Amino acid sequence: MTIYGHARPILESLADSDATAEVTARWAISFASRICGQEVAQLSKQESGFHFPAGRVTERQLKGVDIKDMADRMQKLAPDTWTLLDVLVAADSHVNYRRGWSWQNTHKTKNQQSRTMVTAGAGAVKDVGGSDNEDDDSIYWQSIDDLPFFGTEEENHYGRADTKAPERFDDLLKIKKVTCLSVLMQSTNRRCNALQSLVGIFLHSCGAPETVRELFAHMGLSISTTSINKTIKTLSHEAENQIRTTGQSLLTLYGFDNLDINLKHSTPSLEKSQDTLTHLTTATMVPLQHGITRDDLNCAETVWKSSVSNPDTGQSRSSISLDQLLSIHREDDSTPHPSGLSARRQRFNAWKYLSDLINYGPEYFHQFRGKLNDAKVKPEVVDAIPVTKTAQVPMRAMDIKPSTPAEIGDALNVMADQAGVGDGKQN
Repeated sequence: MTIYGHARPILESLADSDATAEVTARWAISFASRICGQEVAQLSKQESGFHFPAGRVTERQLKGVDIKDMADRMQKLAPDTWTLLDVLVAADSHVNYRRGWSWQNTHKTKNQQSRTMVTAGAGAVKDVGGSDNEDDDSIYWQSIDDLPFFGTEEENHYGRADTKAPERFDDLLKIKKVTCLSVLMQSTNRRCNALQSLVGIFLHSCGAPETVRELFAHMGLSISTTSINKTIKTLSHEAENQIRTTGQSLLTLYGFDNLDINLKHSTPSLEKSQDTLTHLTTATMVPLQHGITRDDLNCAETVWKSSVSNPDTGQSRSSISLDQLLSIHREDDSTPHPSGLSARRQRFNAWKYLSDLINYGPEYFHQFRGKLNDAKVKPEVVDAIPVTKTAQVPMRAMDIKPSTPAEIGDALNVMADQAGVGDGKQN
């Protein structure tokens, strides 16, 4: 075997020897730095997908920013740098071990308390002889329980409470690694600012002062205030165009509601009191689904002719009873259902009960999920309406208090003007 086959033991010997340890360590650090630098440079290129053009960010790009996806791409394109960060973000093995012990002890105590259901108060928690640092670790794990993590929706819903904390801790470390790499990438290439754009827009939405925005920008965690303002202007124009496009399709629903905000900008006193409650109107558009066309909505005249509120209609209108509605889809009693239940509504109610119990009940029933689609359990489909995801197009808030018919009319006129429909000069 050649010397290349013994490269690892040779390097380990050089690192363990007092005579060559320092030289070997310096060479290893130099070599690792060069590798990590190349990986960061590769990540900062446009083809890596982390470039957001300043002032031209779209809503689709923002919605496409996903920390988990960023972490997977970073790990794939920069595996050595990612491994290095794995060590650096949790460098103290003693602290890591103590955190793991604290988590096990915390949830063991919780489980004991939930089983005993004693009323002894604080006396039910046994002192295990830990230090103040261990108490801090217990509080740390309890705070992690309420944080979101990268599990799937099904895992989030059915995941056990006593197994989430370590997963969330790993996910928090992953977020920190993504942040560290994003700062390095943005320092290498100013256009590599995916995470920074997201943070900048978040600071704007929170109403953060300009000094805070500039601080985050100088630390490499956000884009500059000027870039934030350009991005907000671009997103505002995009939102206006989307509102007009949706409104002018004439295939959308409108909804509005009042919004009261208490702006405590001064201290009230007996000599000087003022109302700090601001009344606004918020609105949204809900595009119609299921292939509805304008011709389908061209029924106002027919509905008005048969309306009980129409005074011009002299003919009497017969009402429809509940029994008539129930007879729209008659059942075929000649063929018994495999479940043994006679009425269709009984079969549906039984299936719905089982569905809720299996999906949302105790963990024991989760094993029966595959049986919900069994022909003997699942009710038959009569005239199913396809399930679609309801989209919303938020409209600009209005400085109108919708408390009187006139003010409601003003709000409707502003909504129509935003949507680009109707004539605002006509009543």
